[in-house]
Amino acid sequence: MLDRNRASPGLRSNASSQSSRNYQPLEEKYWRGFFVPGRIFMYQLHESELDDYNNKKQRLLAPRGSAKPVYRRCMVIKGGRNTSQCLLIKTYEDQGCTREDVRSKQDHHAVVYTGHDAFRLAGETRLRTSIQAEAISHDTILPRLARLNYDSTFELSHTRPIYPLAQVTPRSLQTLLRDYEELNPPAIIPLRRMTRKRTWDAMLEQLDATTISPSPTARPLRAVTLRRAPTFPPPVPEAPPTPRIEIRAPAPDVTLFPVIPANRRATTHIPLVLHSARDARASAPVSALCCPAAAELNFIDADLVARLGATALRG
Repeated sequence: MLDRNRASPGLRSNASSQSSRNYQPLEEKYWRGFFVPGRIFMYQLHESELDDYNNKKQRLLAPRGSAKPVYRRCMVIKGGRNTSQCLLIKTYEDQGCTREDVRSKQDHHAVVYTGHDAFRLAGETRLRTSIQAEAISHDTILPRLARLNYDSTFELSHTRPIYPLAQVTPRSLQTLLRDYEELNPPAIIPLRRMTRKRTWDAMLEQLDATTISPSPTARPLRAVTLRRAPTFPPPVPEAPPTPRIEIRAPAPDVTLFPVIPANRRATTHIPLVLHSARDARASAPVSALCCPAAAELNFIDADLVARLGATALRG
């Protein structure tokens, strides 16, 4: 069912497409909503512009006046601000893609139809996926042999007189954009390799364009000190000093076996001198060991000696 609301304001879609009076330039406020991908319409050009059209200069901007107008069908593939990129729709003199000069390029064409089923000729065996569109009215139905040429990209000005026809359905719009990107990949421009002379010229241009303001309000530049990385690895840190204990033997004049009263327990005192690692001056003899006379010198407690059954000192 045809949707009459899809027509743009100020354009009569149900009038004849072969009358110049029915081609009107669209107002600028409607450009953004009309020139969208998938929009199908006819535009008017003149005989003086057919050379540009046939020679594929791919640019039809401001229209030029002439005695006899010519009409062409096209489809918007990419909208713009003042111009849009479009693709041509042709019937190839009612021969479709079976015409001799188009037969080898069938894989770059597709059927565009506004009915329920796409129509193909017997010799059209390599066409791409068909594109379905919704006509604005019964008077804007596309011909059965309408073929979309993916290799006919050109730029069309929005100021040209146009006659709206149809709009591609959302489902077919995805197919349209996918096939167009596949057949027209974006061009990759290789970077130009810079030689020494070109690099020097670029540096001179940059220096010439650089200006230094003599204003005193400018902040002064601070010197930057660069520190060189050390050549040799850092030294291995020394181990911290450890405390040591020195045992001093008693003086020769010291009596090793003093006379001790009977009611006191005999003990032998061995003086020790403890040296501090932090302060070498802090050293003093202390009584560290007290060995009972009843025990051997390698035991401290007499009870422990009795429990262990020790009877003699072993060397």
